[in-house]
Amino acid sequence: MTKQRSAARSILALSEEEDSWDFIKEEHDPFIWTDDDDTPERWNEITAKSKLPRVGHRIDSSDKDEREFLTYKGKTVEVPLTHSRDDRLIILHTLARLVREDSDIRFCMDSYHSSNLAFLALPPADWKALEKEFGAKAVAFRFLAFPKDLKKFHEKAFSDENNRRYGDEEEEETPTEKALGALMDEIVGVAKPISPEAGTFRDSTLEGGKALGVLLHTTTDAEREAIRKDRKRVDRMINILTRGCTQLGLELAWFTIQSHETTDRDFKGWWGDGIKTAISLYSRS
Repeated sequence: MTKQRSAARSILALSEEEDSWDFIKEEHDPFIWTDDDDTPERWNEITAKSKLPRVGHRIDSSDKDEREFLTYKGKTVEVPLTHSRDDRLIILHTLARLVREDSDIRFCMDSYHSSNLAFLALPPADWKALEKEFGAKAVAFRFLAFPKDLKKFHEKAFSDENNRRYGDEEEEETPTEKALGALMDEIVGVAKPISPEAGTFRDSTLEGGKALGVLLHTTTDAEREAIRKDRKRVDRMINILTRGCTQLGLELAWFTIQSHETTDRDFKGWWGDGIKTAISLYSRS
């Protein structure tokens, strides 16, 4: 039995009340990860013993934007890169479509919440055997097959239904967390007339939980700039934040704004650097 099939059986042997994430992290090696430096080569390593042909991987840097190509059994396809944080998932999806007759790559559902997503590659016959042993419903609960369309994968893989909580992970929000959530909703309501997609916040408590820093995300640079230049709207959001912080016994430390467009283009989707270059709308210093 391969390490991959053994890993799948171990996960499927768990009850639906148990999270498989700890097992996936600890085992690590049988899986393909979105943070793998060379996804095609990782697949080649996993399938080496099955004597399948290797996947060829070619990078063409002659154009302004780098292009990547995968070749399998004489068929070559171009990876539809977007030069964004989604590219590693796009490479994996392209690979999965290319080798699907020989290797069915499925998403490990319990890696949903991780920035480094886990996938398991098995021959189609092995997946069928697991469905016969554990039931198709049990297999679908833990592993999601790649749809033809990557957008549909996102819709299925990251739906609220699949944002699972297990056992003692279910925790009630504290009164402060609920109040912060309501505060963020109020800020979003002010931003939305300019930027309908301005709905994602990262908030962090600072200095022992006595101060609050808020980062507002927009989709495009244009949306970010429209909000930044609307001083009346910015002042209104700052007033909401300072009022809310006073009610919660916090101090507003900073309020910044950054776009996904800038973060994807300049930092390959890495929000750590995106935050460093975020535009300040307010700072107490």
